[in-house]
Amino acid sequence: MVLRKLVFILLFILILVAVGCEDEERMPPNTSPRMYGLGIAALEIVDDFLDGKINADTAHQLFKAKNSEINEQYKQATLTSESDTLIGTDKQNDARISSKTGQIDYLLFDRSMFRPSLYENASEDDPPPPLMATDEKITESRNELAALLWEKPR
Repeated sequence: MVLRKLVFILLFILILVAVGCEDEERMPPNTSPRMYGLGIAALEIVDDFLDGKINADTAHQLFKAKNSEINEQYKQATLTSESDTLIGTDKQNDARISSKTGQIDYLLFDRSMFRPSLYENASEDDPPPPLMATDEKITESRNELAALLWEKPR
């Protein structure tokens, strides 16, 4: 009976330790907790767009605001760093996340500006420009950001 209680208590402590370490294990090395959270929020915006829950205009506006927070976090981190960049520091993944979200922000901007109605009367001699920010390109950039955050690709 005492052995059973001891085993139960040890098992309970082991479970608590495993649960307590879970978040640290999920966060990639050289990433600040704040940048990790901002990156996850940015991924959710892109996912909502790709899933059709929000349109390109809304996605761009939401992502632009999130990207501003990411840029501000990056600036603050570089100010407290002894370097002009975060490369080679304990927050170097923050620099990569900031760069990748900037790319996604541009793609969503490009997508939000594309208006098929502007090209209704286009002729073969004057075709509409190709859509640069395709779902495939946005998904590819989204997956690159997910890899930096140790999240699953789409």
